[in-house]
Amino acid sequence: SFHPVWFVSIMGTGIASSILYNYNHQWCQILGIIMFTINSLLLLSTTVIFILGAILYNTLPTHLYSQNNVFLGCYAMGFTSWCNMLHFLTPNQPILAYVLWWIGIALSLFTSYFIFFIIVKTKSTSMSFTLLLPVVTLTVVASSGGIILPHLPQHLKQSTLVITYLLWSNSMLLSFILATVIINSFINSTIPPQQAIFTMFIPIGFMGQGSYAIQLFGVNFHHLNNSIIGELIEEVALWIGLFLIISGLFMTFIALSSVVSSIIDNSWIKFHKGWWAMTFPLGTMALSTNQVWNIKNWYTFRVIGIIYSVALVAIVVVCIVGCILF
Repeated sequence: SFHPVWFVSIMGTGIASSILYNYNHQWCQILGIIMFTINSLLLLSTTVIFILGAILYNTLPTHLYSQNNVFLGCYAMGFTSWCNMLHFLTPNQPILAYVLWWIGIALSLFTSYFIFFIIVKTKSTSMSFTLLLPVVTLTVVASSGGIILPHLPQHLKQSTLVITYLLWSNSMLLSFILATVIINSFINSTIPPQQAIFTMFIPIGFMGQGSYAIQLFGVNFHHLNNSIIGELIEEVALWIGLFLIISGLFMTFIALSSVVSSIIDNSWIKFHKGWWAMTFPLGTMALSTNQVWNIKNWYTFRVIGIIYSVALVAIVVVCIVGCILF
């Protein structure tokens, strides 16, 4: 009876642990390590349950060829988020991070290419933002490459930079095409029903993570090419990142308005596992806005990043408590 939607919990706790740990306060770092411990337990338990189900009950075909297959992308993103935090804790182990990064790439390519092809061929999933989940994995693993690149041996840096850009480009193209088609379907019909209303947060994820990834690309390119061209590329990457941030802010407004509208039209939304859908997208916006602060010291983005970070951690805690109680 295991549902792959539980892989979303790995994403939420993973990105929350990284964001908490990278704030320069000891108590935040302690909370980040605690969240990473929870994240590791969730990753281990869901992986074991998924594998046992596939071996003992032959559940793999069901997961691959049903509408639940989009959530396999959540596992790839959750694994990459876990790897990022492990790298923050062990920055002196770049080769380990590099090997894990390639595993993350393999998982991401599997979900974004193979799973997406199955979805198109079998039409197993309805038109909703969950279609983005297999594709966004490429953006997440691209930003992960940008995180580990400064710590890698010199001979690996240039190839890693190129690969991160290719992954980011592929994801951005597919994500914007899908988001446009899905938004058009909502305009012609209506927003999702209350049980699926939190899926409105999903497109925020590729915008925030895409912004973070391209900003990291610009910074890394400048470090490898310390010339006027490197400086220009970093500046262009920043402004592309800002475009994605404002798009993410707009979609945040749309998502929140959809939730409020659903509550007004129906009733208060009882806790269910779909609440986890809010966590990772909010975390990506925290990462991207904090990165602008790191590059330019524009304090407004620092404030926005803190707001998103607080919202992320609060919702993750609510989801953890909700899963225990309900």
